[in-house]
Amino acid sequence: MRRASRLNLEWRRLVIALPVMLIAIGIVAGQLRTPEAQGWNRRVAGVGDYQLVVEVSGRVEVARYLRPPATLDLREPCRLREEAVARARSSAEGYLASLLDAGENRGFALQTVQLRNEVAQIAAYRGDMAKAIEHFEAGSTLLGANLARHPEFRRDKVYLDEILGVTWLRRGELENCLHHHHAETCIFPLSQAARHGRREGAERALEYFRRHLLSSPDNLEARWLLNVAAMALGQYPQAVPREQLIPASTFASPPGIGRFVDVASPLGIDPVSTAGGSIMDDFDNDGWNDIVITSVSPCQPM
Repeated sequence: MRRASRLNLEWRRLVIALPVMLIAIGIVAGQLRTPEAQGWNRRVAGVGDYQLVVEVSGRVEVARYLRPPATLDLREPCRLREEAVARARSSAEGYLASLLDAGENRGFALQTVQLRNEVAQIAAYRGDMAKAIEHFEAGSTLLGANLARHPEFRRDKVYLDEILGVTWLRRGELENCLHHHHAETCIFPLSQAARHGRREGAERALEYFRRHLLSSPDNLEARWLLNVAAMALGQYPQAVPREQLIPASTFASPPGIGRFVDVASPLGIDPVSTAGGSIMDDFDNDGWNDIVITSVSPCQPM
C-alpha cells in the first residue's frame, strides 16, 4: 500500500495547487515509479516469474492527460494525443518551476525529485534524451543529498542509477543506430563495424550500470545492459566485472544459421517511426510481395 508523503507543504502560494498535482503524479515517501510499483506483474500462479523492465518512455505520464475520443473522426486520436503531450509537459514543468522558486529551505526536496522524474519521462517520450538526462541527474543528485534525513529513499537512489543507465544507453542508440545508421548498426551480436562512434551514451551507461549493480547485483536487466554497453564500446568482456559477465557462448547461434543483413535502407523501406508491426504478403495479387508497416502512434499512417 502506498504511504502518503510526510512532508509539510507549508508554502502558502502552493497550498492549493501542489497537493492536487502531487496526488495526480503519485508522489509517495520511499517510492518512485519502480516497475514493481506499477502492478504489471500479473502472471498466473505457478507458471514461473519474470523481471519487469525499467521503462523510460513517458507513456504513463502522458496517458494521465489523455482523453477518450468523442467522435468517430480518425484524426481525433492524433489530436488528443498531441494535446495530452502538451498538457503533460506544461503541467509538470510549471509545477517544477514553482517548487524551484520556493527555494531549498522550504522542504520540497522530495517532491522536486519526483517532478524532475516526471519532466524527464515526458522529455523521453518526445525523444529529447538530453533534457531527460538533465532532469534525471538533477533529481538523483538532490535525492542523494537528502538521504541522511530520508534513508527510506535509499532504494529509490539505486533505482535512479538504473534509470540513468537506460537513458544514457538510449541516447547512444539514437545517436548511433538512428542518426548514423548503416547496415551493421544495432544488429546483435554487435560486429566491430557496429561499435558506437559517438561513445558518450554507452560510456555513461556503463558507469551507471556498474554503480547500480554494486547495490543490486541480482538485477538481470542491468547486468544484460551492462554487457551490451561494453559491446557497443568494443570493451567486452574486459570492461565487465567478472561477477556480472555474460559469457560470449550465451549468444552463440547454431552453425549455419548465418547473420541477418539490414537491406532496408537501399530498398527505401526504412521509415523512422515509433514501434509497431509489419506484415509481408501479396495483398493485391500482382505476384509481388507487399510490405505493410504500422505504428503505435495515432498520428502516423499505416
